[in-house]
Amino acid sequence: MNYTQTNGGQNFLAIVAVDDNTHLIVHPNTGVSDIPVYLAKAGDVYQYMSGSSDLTGTYIETDKSQSACGRFAVFSGSSVIGISCFDSQDPLYQQLYPTASWGKKYGVVPFKDRRYILRILAQEDNTIVNINGSAITLNKGRFYESGNLSQSVFVSADKLISEALYSLTQSCSSISGGRAIGDPEMVLLNPIEFNIKTITVFSSTLQNILERYINVLMLSSKTSSFK
Repeated sequence: MNYTQTNGGQNFLAIVAVDDNTHLIVHPNTGVSDIPVYLAKAGDVYQYMSGSSDLTGTYIETDKSQSACGRFAVFSGSSVIGISCFDSQDPLYQQLYPTASWGKKYGVVPFKDRRYILRILAQEDNTIVNINGSAITLNKGRFYESGNLSQSVFVSADKLISEALYSLTQSCSSISGGRAIGDPEMVLLNPIEFNIKTITVFSSTLQNILERYINVLMLSSKTSSFK
């Protein structure tokens, strides 16, 4: 999962080895040849830069001809980006979920008083996705991108999908007009199947951040237990 670069920044993937002697294959979404990657030591990093190309749909897997299972983590982002307008920009940086952690049901909650864009990425061909009751079909590595949204959305699919929510640049983000609080951001969403009961949240006091918010998605029948 990545985003379309429109203002001169660089899109990238950073691959970090968890185990020694990790052999991987990068399958770029751009149609160029597969890239073999060897990371000798745990903690070694391979960075794949695409320039302005959108990397959404690029697939990375263990090279099974070289090793049965070399664990690794992947981080995706952009060096700097504006989304929908460009008077303010920020980097994007998110750790990607392994495909085994994708899901079939997602609840999408907007940021406070802000519009957003939703992306849905398919893991298999002929994936039928329902967005608030409207169906679309996606093939492996292909994605759907919404227009600017401001309301909550429920998404379900018959096969595993991944979703990301993108907040817009300040001057075009506000639902009511004027400048909104916050810069461009990419957030990977957890599928409902992997909802959890407890979490610790980090909120830094070291930057000039005047307001902080948290979005919580839960069953209506369980709201009395939230604290």
